[in-house]
Amino acid sequence: MSEYRTVLGERVALARARVRGWLRRVTALGLTLRATILVSGVAAILASAPDPRLGLSLAVVLPVVAMARPFGAWVWAVELAAVFGWIVGNLTVDDPSLVLAFGIGAAVYVHHAAATLATVTRVDAAVEAAVVRGWALRQAVVLAAAAIAAAMTIILSGQPMPVPPQALVVIGVLGALGIPVAVVASLSRR
Repeated sequence: MSEYRTVLGERVALARARVRGWLRRVTALGLTLRATILVSGVAAILASAPDPRLGLSLAVVLPVVAMARPFGAWVWAVELAAVFGWIVGNLTVDDPSLVLAFGIGAAVYVHHAAATLATVTRVDAAVEAAVVRGWALRQAVVLAAAAIAAAMTIILSGQPMPVPPQALVVIGVLGALGIPVAVVASLSRR
């Protein structure tokens, strides 16, 4: 019996040493990407769940596994759960909220984009700041363009506006100026 305890103790000590070594090598980018995967996955599932208990149970399990394994099918499972939850939830509602649809779509997009970058970078990888800035700029441009499209759809549909119309004009002007500038800057780097 003591022989088994000794072997178990050695395995536990080895596992602790591996975890400590891993924690010493982890970079801020690796942890930030994993945290983004977790937070955006939880937000997407909780916002789209037709039943709060089901959403909470899925939000506890799926995004945590996707965070740990961003290269597997778990990322896809989180995104499918969010989209499927939104579809099921809208079957019971007469007038679905476009703001909620944009929020869920934005959370799923951020989740997918963070998982994509986390797949090609290890948790302990040293990545140049220019790469991270370029990635973040692309995400911001896509989300800004989607927000503008969602705002215009809300205006044309006649749904209640979550922000004053003057703010939408400012956002539209910034988007109209920002998107071409970002595209030109992206093409000029090549």
